[in-house]
Amino acid sequence: MATATAVSTGQQPLAGSAHQALSLGGASYGESGIVKHYENEHFLIGHISIPVTIDTLEEQALSIYDVILKAIGPRSLCRMWNYIPQINKHGTQNIEAYKLFCSGRSRAFSNRYGADCSDRFPAASATGCNGNLLTIVFISSLLSVRHGENPQQTPAYHYPEKYGPRSPSFARISRVLDSTQKEWLFISGTAAIKGYESQFIGDLDSQVAMTFENIDLTLASSDLPMMDDWMDRRRHFHVYLRNATDLKRLLVGLQKKLKPSDTYSVVEADICRADLNVEIELTISPEDPVV
Repeated sequence: MATATAVSTGQQPLAGSAHQALSLGGASYGESGIVKHYENEHFLIGHISIPVTIDTLEEQALSIYDVILKAIGPRSLCRMWNYIPQINKHGTQNIEAYKLFCSGRSRAFSNRYGADCSDRFPAASATGCNGNLLTIVFISSLLSVRHGENPQQTPAYHYPEKYGPRSPSFARISRVLDSTQKEWLFISGTAAIKGYESQFIGDLDSQVAMTFENIDLTLASSDLPMMDDWMDRRRHFHVYLRNATDLKRLLVGLQKKLKPSDTYSVVEADICRADLNVEIELTISPEDPVV
């Protein structure tokens, strides 16, 4: 039996599925403080939402991640989705909300695992949302979890100081493998970034093309088949689009990559970098996605 719950992310659906479905077989419901989660023998999937302001965001991100990292116990994080109000706005210290969030998240990882803990960082995305709730959804597991990078991109945790007082704490890809060789791949919110610099500012079509290029490079760096070669797996593309007026142009590029069995979602959301208009993530799961 699979158990599921709908989590409000504060983002407006534009096309495709309203939600990305995460199914967990034989799950029991539980709460760890303010973390609500479902758990079975191998996985724990949870979510948490708290009201925030820009000027309290760093400390609240630290607090919420402290709670999550305690709740997962000995498990490894597989994937995280972070929905941040006013993500590109600046607070009274003239620091962008996303950078404040990254600082709090980084401090929580260091508190839990020590200063040198980049091997703990999972695939993750951070995008803007409406309202005042900071919402985080996560997947963790007792199974083998491996994280990887894209050779064309600087690992986010090595970004220079101009991207914030503490670098972002995430990997480009996380792979989960069970004892029967079933594998789940989570490619985190990918955008038109080369090295650590944004590319093709103001050019949506080129940003989309480079984003798909980065997805393929991320797969190749982990010795995995290219995106179009996963014919026997379920693939879900989740797209964050800054401007809803760009939807038709976005769908032209997306449709070129979709095969009949694929699912996709497009939502209107600010990207973590104000100079980017689109971010795309890809989840590849076994034909039977229930975990």
